[in-house]
Amino acid sequence: MEKIGTLFLSNISKVKQSVTECCVLIGIRPENMPSTFEMEVILRYLNESERNWTCEELVEAFRAFVIGKLDVPEGHDKHYQTFSPALIHQVLYAYRIHRFDSKKKPVQISATNPMHPDDEDKFFRQACITAFENFKNGESVLDFGSVKYKFLDSCGLIKFSDDKRNEIWEESSDIIRAELEMEKETPDYSDRKKVKKLIENFESDESVNAKIVTIARYRGLMEYFESLVEKGIELKDLL
Repeated sequence: MEKIGTLFLSNISKVKQSVTECCVLIGIRPENMPSTFEMEVILRYLNESERNWTCEELVEAFRAFVIGKLDVPEGHDKHYQTFSPALIHQVLYAYRIHRFDSKKKPVQISATNPMHPDDEDKFFRQACITAFENFKNGESVLDFGSVKYKFLDSCGLIKFSDDKRNEIWEESSDIIRAELEMEKETPDYSDRKKVKKLIENFESDESVNAKIVTIARYRGLMEYFESLVEKGIELKDLL
């Protein structure tokens, strides 16, 4: 089976078909299927950030999501009739954990049989340490940044003041608002209508809020990593 990155050069229609199948699996209504512009954004995300998955794995991940096998973080477990890179990101990350655990034990993860807490803790600790090392080397740590931030925060390591957290939230809100303003110029009428509605309901729309949370956590992770570098502290010594 060819990886998504390879298919972009040889058979991009297969990638589009897989995206459409995922939309159907999670119950996206026909009128809410990705527009031409949205499909371009999704495909670009897949090629840039998820290129090492196969189409078959992408579809299988969403099947597992639908039947409740994946532990997708709260706030990202509902799609609100929108198929977005943020949802793909969270589902594939949860699917990776699912496969990691399944290889270690003959039984599968389910609502009544989740990943063992010790295994999950070890997995996230190593993922965060690797991300910090990549950060110091000037490499991107965007992949799963939101989940890594949430894990480090739950460990009590990220101790931002309320003012700092509010500052990060406001900056992240401005980023999403600016993106929506840019998308408002799309030539597709249906796209413009959707974007206009999101802008009008910016403060209350749950899908917008989920995007802000993702950006804010990523920015918070970068701020935390930067503070460790400035103090000469190694993350592995804290975890």
